[in-house]
Amino acid sequence: KMVGLIDNTKEQADIILQTIGEALCERYGVEGVIVRRKEHYSKPAAEELIDDMAKQVDIAVAGLGG
Repeated sequence: KMVGLIDNTKEQADIILQTIGEALCERYGVEGVIVRRKEHYSKPAAEELIDDMAKQVDIAVAGLGG
């Protein structure tokens, strides 16, 4: 499966999501991981970002940083 991870732009969200993505590939045989970053933590992800990711992944997770 292809997994999508959405970075909320908060502190260390990118590091957390990178670690999760690597673990999913190594431990569970995930085909690949696509990471996208929202413009701002207090706003929803842009509709274009969501639509683009929906075309590429089987499941998506929004990651929260500190």
